[in-house]
Amino acid sequence: MLSLISTFAQTSLDYSSQMYGTDIATQTQASGAGGAFGAAVFGIVMIFQIVIFLLLVIPAIIVNWKIVSKAGEPGWSSIVPVYNIIILNKIAGTPSWYVLLALIPGVSLIGIILIYIELSKKYSKPVTIWLSILIPIVALFMIGKTEYIGGGAGTATAAQVPGQGFAPQQPQTAAPVQEFAPQQAQ
Repeated sequence: MLSLISTFAQTSLDYSSQMYGTDIATQTQASGAGGAFGAAVFGIVMIFQIVIFLLLVIPAIIVNWKIVSKAGEPGWSSIVPVYNIIILNKIAGTPSWYVLLALIPGVSLIGIILIYIELSKKYSKPVTIWLSILIPIVALFMIGKTEYIGGGAGTATAAQVPGQGFAPQQPQTAAPVQEFAPQQAQ
């Protein structure tokens, strides 16, 4: 047994390419057909990503711009990556920790949904609350087509209607002012 251990201890391991008969340069070169196939797959994936970008991201940017502009915030704030969540949170009047929740990977969808639920109450489409839970991007498009009726946190520009979210405020008109002229005795 001791001789077997000493034999293994004295053996050196040589991992040179001559021992295995391989040439690394030949293994890393792609053949013509394999390279063309890889380029074709890459091209298809890139085209797919561009189509997704054009169909989802560009319209979402436009809708976000409209939502933010209707609330009186600058439209450009909807395209700045983290600032747009902060602005939507401000418009929705939700707690600040919703922003942190929206930025944590894995639970960010929950944070975005919570912000969209409160955001839909600030516009004239409370039905979008359920769509916010199921399909947030569809709810975003529905909110973009509505009228802004509520303010952000701490503002009292909208009245709460029980069970229905916020109701639009009716414009208040004052009665015309009449001139008062004392009558003279005759």
